[in-house]
Amino acid sequence: MAYDIPTEVDLPLYGMLQIHWGNHAALMLAIWFGLVPLALLTIRFGKPAPTPNGIPRGTGKLDHRLLWWTVHYWALYAAVILTLAGGAFAVLASGGFSGTLHMYFGFGTMIFAALQIV
Repeated sequence: MAYDIPTEVDLPLYGMLQIHWGNHAALMLAIWFGLVPLALLTIRFGKPAPTPNGIPRGTGKLDHRLLWWTVHYWALYAAVILTLAGGAFAVLASGGFSGTLHMYFGFGTMIFAALQIV
């Protein structure tokens, strides 16, 4: 079964755009092997040890004592937003869902990423 992979797409309000599918792959690799591990390692090794009263609270979001939480929070939100944007662009550029195994795994990844916010 052969698929016709487009090399350019006509975007509304922009016009013709060359598609470099390697950029899609690089974006997804950077997200899932860069941002997500950064968020996980930050929360695992950055948070302070709990006390009998819980984890100490800082005075604000940019307090150095809460830097671990801020990095974790924004890295995961960035990962989810970039995943949804990358997936949406792939669907737009390819003219819809292709029905390939890659599409099913990508769609599943987008669903699970969106559920992280919920």
